[in-house]
Amino acid sequence: MHIVDTASPQATLVARTEDGKVDLDAYIGLNAAYKATDNLTVGVVIKDARTRFGHLDLLVSPRDGMGKQWVERKNLTIALDPAKPAPTPTLGHPTVTDALDDETGTVVPDIPAPVVEPVEETHTNLADEVRAIINRATIK
Repeated sequence: MHIVDTASPQATLVARTEDGKVDLDAYIGLNAAYKATDNLTVGVVIKDARTRFGHLDLLVSPRDGMGKQWVERKNLTIALDPAKPAPTPTLGHPTVTDALDDETGTVVPDIPAPVVEPVEETHTNLADEVRAIINRATIK
């Protein structure tokens, strides 16, 4: 089935099964951001999915609060969108995949994770290290 977008300049990518049908089950349980108004975006969880006259509708409920509502797929930003290919981390620079920020409900884009060098292990205790720092310090 071809998915139609109303008032959207480009087609929305949707998850599909191997035989080309819309994969409704791929969306259930995912976190998303729903832009309710220009000034309000709500973090939601997708509870169900359906097609309606060529549109992909997703039943969402807020992560905090109550209620549920059917919304068109094009009105959601899905954190781990099943329609997009999974990111492949590069050696030495793993990535953090798109996820919703728990406090703001907004999408955090892919960012390279820092590469952490191992720290040299010392065989002294904290008190000895503090004494050494104090002994090196000079009062001017």
